[in-house]
Amino acid sequence: MEIDDHTVLGLLVTRVAAGDRAAFRRLYARLHTAVCDQVDEILSRSADVPAVVSSTFVEVWWLARHHTAPGTDVRRWITGIAAVRATERERGTERGGPVPPEASHVALGQLLGESGTSARARRAISA
Repeated sequence: MEIDDHTVLGLLVTRVAAGDRAAFRRLYARLHTAVCDQVDEILSRSADVPAVVSSTFVEVWWLARHHTAPGTDVRRWITGIAAVRATERERGTERGGPVPPEASHVALGQLLGESGTSARARRAISA
């Protein structure tokens, strides 16, 4: 029996909420394209897309525990974060979030298990 995408995403967010980085990597892999598309649609500068995508997924890591209720539309929640972040970037009203925007790609790299992450980002992720 195959599990539908909505259920899989819900299970992944529940595991991310418990600090499971492997589940986070799978969630990132499943939704990265949708988030990139959402952000690219809003931003006038494509060079800003990676920073907004990174900050979106860092925010997902931090807020996952608040979005584990059955029936949560995980795709809509995450693409919604992306839309807000992209709009803030486009308007120049970006807020810091859990990690400063300039460090979000480094923090995302740490969450995804990539090497070369700064001490500041490691502290921000584990705080």
